[in-house]
Amino acid sequence: MRRRGARGGALLTALFAGLAMAAPYAAADEIDASLGGFVQIDHYSLVSRGATERLRLTAAAQVEAAGAGGDLTAFAELYAFGQVGEHAAVPYTAIERRLGEAAVIDPAFIVRQAYVSVHADAFDVEVGQKFVHWGKVDLLSPLDVIHRTNTATLALGDAFESPLADPMVHVTGYLGDALSVELVYVPFLAPDLVGIDEIALDLTFGAYDVDARFENASVPLFTEWAHSVHAALSFTSFAVDAQLTYSYFRDQTPDLDLNGLRETARAARDETRYVVRGVVVPGYHRAHNFGVGASAALAGWVVSADAGLKLTENADGSRIDVKRPEVLYAVQADRAVSIGQQAFDVSAALYHRLILHADAQPKSEYSPLLAGVIAALRDYYLLQEQASTVYVVSRLGTSLFRETLDVGVTGAWGISEEALHVAPRAEVRLSDYVSVAGGANLWYSWKEGAASGLLGRDDAKDNVFAQLVVRY
Repeated sequence: MRRRGARGGALLTALFAGLAMAAPYAAADEIDASLGGFVQIDHYSLVSRGATERLRLTAAAQVEAAGAGGDLTAFAELYAFGQVGEHAAVPYTAIERRLGEAAVIDPAFIVRQAYVSVHADAFDVEVGQKFVHWGKVDLLSPLDVIHRTNTATLALGDAFESPLADPMVHVTGYLGDALSVELVYVPFLAPDLVGIDEIALDLTFGAYDVDARFENASVPLFTEWAHSVHAALSFTSFAVDAQLTYSYFRDQTPDLDLNGLRETARAARDETRYVVRGVVVPGYHRAHNFGVGASAALAGWVVSADAGLKLTENADGSRIDVKRPEVLYAVQADRAVSIGQQAFDVSAALYHRLILHADAQPKSEYSPLLAGVIAALRDYYLLQEQASTVYVVSRLGTSLFRETLDVGVTGAWGISEEALHVAPRAEVRLSDYVSVAGGANLWYSWKEGAASGLLGRDDAKDNVFAQLVVRY
């Protein structure tokens, strides 16, 4: 861990050195430089296994140089993880699904963000590993498809949308005060971190002789091209904000790669026997995503809405190796409410995902039984088992003691998957630079058997957490 920290420090030094080299775009006496950042420590402890804990250290630094020709910024954010307690001696991959941060010990995940940006009057250019979020609702926006996600998580926001930054080029052009255009180019494929149970089948039953496996094949960073392109047109005014987006991208959510699976039919007396051999691994195909979002003030509420159409390579729903197209829309309402002299922030949101061609029968060269098994496997891991899924998320928060204490609770109800998540949280600002926070993430599912939706799959990860943030 110490060596990785040294490498992270070298990266930070290189970024700042690049900033210093680029600074002469303005005269020396016209440059105004500043340094800022934060250090954050998170501690999670699983309720069901009190001795199992996870520590995370996050450090970020930002240098800005402002001159007559524009602004130049270098930013870096690094992660470091630790594991203590009952499973400290167990290899991290053996408990990654239990703790939620899949494969975080990989050096590729130590650097969370690292980029350089140039800001001018008419445009911004940012190059490096960073985040770009689109959409008007806070969680699960159908416009926000740029980043891969970590589906094995420990917190509610992560359960819905836990993005990991991608290397990219991000250009923003300003067409007046109200209109802007954004273009994002992501060169490399970075798949979602999905907790996949590897399945091995070695059996003979009926007319089938099966010796096959489903394995999780990872894609190391910078090894596969994606050439994903994303574009957004945004309008901002006092009355309404609106956004149109389009993405043509290599989908980070896995499909199935069946190239390594073979099925042969052999005639035997009065029946045909099927011999199945080979390996199935995740595959990644291209998709189109069309999105529209808007927000406006209505009768004292701020109402936001996003809608998106995701078209996959499985246009009619009949392919067994590719996910089906889907429609997702979300509506969110926020308002400040006063009870006596106490002000509360209230928010409520509805999310609905509809899988298109959900009843389409799979078409393939495989036997009906094998095709059905593969289709079920696809739907399970891609959360497309249900044609319609609905989530309701509500939040309530307030500030006390002259806004030095923030308390609140967030609840998410997975109506379709019959699961619930509750996340109370409190934060104390000790000064302008130091704050501490604590809370819990509690999941519950009353569905018979293991729920497999966004909330249900985290049912075994109830945890309490503490957080310390120091800013400078």
